Amino acid sequence: MAPLPPEEPPPRQRRTWLWVLVGIVAAFVLCCCGFGFWVQFTDSGREFQTAVVREATEQAGQQQVDP
Repeated sequence: MAPLPPEEPPPRQRRTWLWVLVGIVAAFVLCCCGFGFWVQFTDSGREFQTAVVREATEQAGQQQVDP
């Protein structure tokens, strides 16, 4: 009896979900770094940061604390 030919290994499954997840995480990190760069090193970013702080301060001053 002749030996059986060797079996081919099963085809590798694609891990598309993994690459989608890695892409989403990488895009999120790039966006966060870009936003931080914009806020820190541009005039419009600093104006935005100042406006946010001013608004938060005004809202905190309008809240009444019950004794």
